[in-house]
Amino acid sequence: MSAEVGTLLEALPYIREFHGRTVVIKYGGAAMEDPALREEFARDVVLLKYIGINPIVVHGGNEETVARAARAVADSPLVKAALYGGDPNWGRIAQAVGAALHDAAPLPVDVWIEDVQVCRGGEGMPFDEAALAGAVAGQEVEYVVGLPGEGAETEVLFSDLSHDYVRINAEYTT
Repeated sequence: MSAEVGTLLEALPYIREFHGRTVVIKYGGAAMEDPALREEFARDVVLLKYIGINPIVVHGGNEETVARAARAVADSPLVKAALYGGDPNWGRIAQAVGAALHDAAPLPVDVWIEDVQVCRGGEGMPFDEAALAGAVAGQEVEYVVGLPGEGAETEVLFSDLSHDYVRINAEYTT
C-alpha cells in the first residue's frame, strides 16, 4: 500500500466526523516564513474546503492570546448564526475577538472572508457586499483573522447555529 493511500485511510474517519463543520486554524511561525511551508499550508486549507470542512485561519498573537481569540469566535452565537445564515458580517468575528482580548483594546485586527479583506487594523474596508454575500451562501466559507504578535498556533472546531440546533436544545430536558 502506498503512503498516500495509508494517509487517506487514516484521515477518512476525521473527514467523516468533521464534514460540514468549521475549523479554526492558527497560522504562524515557520509556516509564515518558509515559502514551501506557506504553499503546503495553503494547499491544506484548500483541501479542507474541498472535502467540506470550513476553515477559519487566524494568525499572529502569542499562544494564550490566539487560543482565547479562537475560542471566542467558536463560542460566539452571533458568529455561528452568521455562518449558518451565509451572512458576511465581519463585525461579529471582530466583536468576538475583541471581547476575548479586551485588555488589548483598541485591537488592530484584520479579517478576510473568502479571500476578501473586509477589515484592516480594526477598521472596515470597502467591498462588494452582494458578491461577498453570494460567496458565503454555500456550505464552505473561509474566514481569516489576523492579530498582532508572535505567530502562535491553535485549532478549534465548532458548528454553526441552525434552527434545528436551537429547536433540539430547546426541547431537551433532563
